Amino acid sequence: MGELNPDLILDGVEGLPVLGREVLARRCTFTLGSSTALCAANLAALGLRVGIVGKVGEDLFGEFVLRSLGDRCIDASRVIRDSTLRRGVTVSLRPSFCNRGCCLAVRTDSRVAIARVSQVGERLRRVDSRASRRQRGVCRPR
Repeated sequence: MGELNPDLILDGVEGLPVLGREVLARRCTFTLGSSTALCAANLAALGLRVGIVGKVGEDLFGEFVLRSLGDRCIDASRVIRDSTLRRGVTVSLRPSFCNRGCCLAVRTDSRVAIARVSQVGERLRRVDSRASRRQRGVCRPR
């Protein structure tokens, strides 16, 4: 249970952002982010049955996160879509002038969106369709 959001990673940034000037990056990657989702993805890659509980917005970021979880065979049936939630994205800048450990992360929304307990309980009682797909061999560990 926890925060769910995508990451935008900009590699080879030619410098730190300065107001009024463009800064170029060599590569841009939009990917599943947040430690909660990444932990779930790693567990699923090991072949474990994984489900996740949380909230996403009813926006492109929410759709992307849900699709990314499904692609990794993570049961997201307990994730609640909330039209009032304005989920964020983490923007990571990896400047070309320092080593790979140098990273500036900018969060657009730092609130953790946790579903109400009654909603979570209701979702937990549902049949786990993702597990039956895994048993039929549709979802296999990567």
